[in-house]
Amino acid sequence: MDVRLRSGDVVVLYADAIAQAEDINGVRCGLNRLCEVTFPRRKRRAAEIEKAAIASLREHIGDRTVYDDIALLAFKQK
Repeated sequence: MDVRLRSGDVVVLYADAIAQAEDINGVRCGLNRLCEVTFPRRKRRAAEIEKAAIASLREHIGDRTVYDDIALLAFKQK
């Protein structure tokens, strides 16, 4: 399958641990939260989108220990 990106399109790839990360009350971070963070920043550089997404995740989980991989990659088509 081919995916054609147009100028300015953003792709965010993430490990399932990001959506499944839980706060102290057991509430998962979820895909909605990731979208709420990344979509408004879609015109920014990919590195800024990544940084904001990881910061949001860290804010969500607080002091909880992470036992799974936290991997996220954003890229933009020029």
